[in-house]
Amino acid sequence: MAEITVMKGISKEFIAEQKSRIQILIDRKKDEITLAEENMKSSELRDSDKIKISKEIKRSTERVNVLTTLLQTIDNNRKYGTCLDCAEQIPLARLRSEPTATRCTACGTKHEKRN
Repeated sequence: MAEITVMKGISKEFIAEQKSRIQILIDRKKDEITLAEENMKSSELRDSDKIKISKEIKRSTERVNVLTTLLQTIDNNRKYGTCLDCAEQIPLARLRSEPTATRCTACGTKHEKRN
């Protein structure tokens, strides 16, 4: 595994902890997908319920893909904690509360307004 580039103020231990938290999120989403797929097999479900569950599976799968990509980015010697938009360091408090953050608070807000 390549060495991770550490941003100022971010220790390797912090990154390892964040990776662990991200992996837990991935595992939970995968469990949600498995449960939803099991629910889809029920003959008692109405078509509208099956559509809703199908959408949940799609959203959860997309989230797993985003989280997996983030872990790969960290493992491939990319800087963890750098904002995708402004290239400034994401505040540690934001990373602690949201380990999957890829944008600083200001850029994240702008991104959400655009989308």
